[in-house]
Amino acid sequence: MTFIPELLVSVNSPEDLNTACAEGADAVYLSLESFNPRASFTYPQFEGALRSLHRMGRKLYVMVNTVFQEREADRIYQLLRYLAALGPDGIIVQDFGTVSMVKENFPSLKLFASSKMNIASSRALNLLSRYGFSRAVLARELSLEEIQDISGKTNMELALLVHGPICISISGLCLFSSFLGGKSANRQFCTQACRRHYQPEGAIEANNYFEIEDLKLIEKLPDLAAAGINSLIIENKKQNTDDIAMVVSAYRLVLDTLDSTDTVFKEAIKKALRILNGDFSQVNSMKKRYTPLININSDSSKRKPGRDKAPPAEIQKIASKKLQNNELCEGIYVQVSRIEDLYILQSERPEKVILCYNHMLISKLTEKQTLPFKPVDIIINLDPFFPQNQEEKLEKDISLLLNLGFTNFIINNPGHFSLFRNIKDKEIKLIAGPWLYIFNSWSLAFIKSNGADFFISPLENNRQNLERTFSRQDLRSRQDLRSRVFITVFSRPNLVRIRAKPPNNYDFNKFTSSQGEAFRLLSSPIAAPKDSSASIIIIPEKLFYIGDKIPFLREAGFCHFILDFSTELLKKTYYKEIMKAVKEAAPPAGLSRFNWKNGFFKTN
Repeated sequence: MTFIPELLVSVNSPEDLNTACAEGADAVYLSLESFNPRASFTYPQFEGALRSLHRMGRKLYVMVNTVFQEREADRIYQLLRYLAALGPDGIIVQDFGTVSMVKENFPSLKLFASSKMNIASSRALNLLSRYGFSRAVLARELSLEEIQDISGKTNMELALLVHGPICISISGLCLFSSFLGGKSANRQFCTQACRRHYQPEGAIEANNYFEIEDLKLIEKLPDLAAAGINSLIIENKKQNTDDIAMVVSAYRLVLDTLDSTDTVFKEAIKKALRILNGDFSQVNSMKKRYTPLININSDSSKRKPGRDKAPPAEIQKIASKKLQNNELCEGIYVQVSRIEDLYILQSERPEKVILCYNHMLISKLTEKQTLPFKPVDIIINLDPFFPQNQEEKLEKDISLLLNLGFTNFIINNPGHFSLFRNIKDKEIKLIAGPWLYIFNSWSLAFIKSNGADFFISPLENNRQNLERTFSRQDLRSRQDLRSRVFITVFSRPNLVRIRAKPPNNYDFNKFTSSQGEAFRLLSSPIAAPKDSSASIIIIPEKLFYIGDKIPFLREAGFCHFILDFSTELLKKTYYKEIMKAVKEAAPPAGLSRFNWKNGFFKTN
């Protein structure tokens, strides 16, 4: 008998919920008033929906998939306590801080990993399973072959988006909206900057070059079911009940014929495609022809999250160690993407060099050449997107790097932790990268418990939150955690990362927005090797720079600073110019502060 996956639908209002259930949704997921600007469900409505769905034998999941700042820990804690008392069928999360809080205080809550957690390998899934996760929404960029491989190597339930609007950027790795005004996709505030019109350099007209069609995998449902997908997700952002009725009805029709003959299935596909193309006559029960199955009384309850204070995060003590040859001492660290750039750095030697991992790195490092920096003075930065088809290669490459004497690594994906779990060498140092999003002490506790020795602040962070997260008042050891934090003070950041070959219309390098903001499109081996996790990145012309803040940061106890040239074709004069500006704490002119001053766009 063919396995029939769950049909899971996002709903933005009680009317959406009624429509989705009437058309055959097995489960819905929604957001509450906290931390989500699109949320349309009040707490009483949520409670009514939960009771009604459970009576019908259907499920309800709640989205808590936003990163939170240290000052918001109480609000997250209050929301989780409220949910734990009511018992939804699961919560969808992104922030490792939320994971820590649930594990320590609310173990009854079922954890589902959001696609924004960038779960793209069985290694990442198996790490999460140790923390009580029962399901993960896989990154959208995976191929069917990768999904099949993942399914055979994990016991966790797998969910996948099959219909709805999708981003062009790799799941959880987009800074575009945040860079343009603090409205972060990691906070559910994405302004969909990738869907705007842009004008390439030299072009007469602008166009929406980075907007992609909505996902529609209805014809692939048999393959996905056979691959082990447990839950098929329909994303609804249009807030149009007619659209929900059509889409849910079409997918329900096809799912119900997966166990039928090939002829019946093909006929169902034809009918479903007519429904999706707007043929309302094919829909089973449009909203005008049924009464609501779920009666939600907005006055049924006055319950809300309380005013509880979140207990402090349990951060493991830092073991006192003697200085080793690979000790990451205070100072300036410089990140590059090419081995050739190491020779340029000799002119102004940094404390250590950060070298971005790519498919060409190992072959070049094994060539018989004398590098200007010893392996212990080079930190290998692993790519944040770690897909299933890279697992075996990366594991072998890590082994080769260790044999070559490299002992310092930046990890940017949950799956990276397992690559070092069974290595006994105490000389190895793991640095938690910016893509692990340490925005609060609870996420710090999670990352540290998995073996990280140092921590790189996310580029979206601001000074106030940085100091709160690494508060000196909450330390559990004599060694100041702030001495273990790296802060990027110069970068042309990756705003968008695309796992795809450039389309034919990407025949340009520079482009501007209607507001005059300038960007570059890179698809060279510098930023995106041919078999890497991404083949295109978008970077801004305007540089991120807070190098003039280093004296103040040193006073606050922070002492590791990164200059990131990894998206540049580095020139010696340019490098020396930036190093001089940083050393002299020169104020910027016409450069971006990103979120450093104003922080995230506020949720209330």
